[in-house]
Amino acid sequence: MRLLNTLFGHWDGAMLAQAAGSFWMPRQGTALAGEVDSIFDFILWLSLFFFTLIVGLMIVFIVRYRQRRRDELPETSPSHNTALELTWTLVPVALVVVIFTVGFRGYLRLTVTPTDSYEVLVTAQKWNWQFTYPNGYSDPELHVPAGKPVRLVMSSLSLGLEKEAADIAVNAANYDVNHKVTLSGSTKWSASTGTPTTD
Repeated sequence: MRLLNTLFGHWDGAMLAQAAGSFWMPRQGTALAGEVDSIFDFILWLSLFFFTLIVGLMIVFIVRYRQRRRDELPETSPSHNTALELTWTLVPVALVVVIFTVGFRGYLRLTVTPTDSYEVLVTAQKWNWQFTYPNGYSDPELHVPAGKPVRLVMSSLSLGLEKEAADIAVNAANYDVNHKVTLSGSTKWSASTGTPTTD
């Protein structure tokens, strides 16, 4: 069901953001995590299906067409089968197109900043962070409004910190209304109801 919703874009991000983790994935921390998890699940089950099919057929063919006597000659095999060749070409191509389309749509949602984002200017310094809000207020702690995407515009007073600042947050998808974020020397995340803790 999640895969169909992902393919056609009608999934409930708020519901998925609350979902518990699975064996393969951690608890979903953003509304877009459900989409990423769905395409992962699709690729995983697709890979398992084809692995089982190929290994199963290989075992069947090994047993069925094994040489029973030393003097037995191999049977002649057909040289061409158009339907089979079209099938093993078009089915994988269609699957790759679906995976690429869903993945690229998700990538664009993760990297393109929403137009209504709350923009905070972030200045990295040697031992702290400074956050400047749209109203001009400046504070060493990050405070973001609930229910609104946040865009952090990073800069640094030290050339050595520019890469670190860029690595920590480059797009709004890293920050989500369900989690608090504080930056005080290093990135710290927490559950929305808890005290910030180090990852």
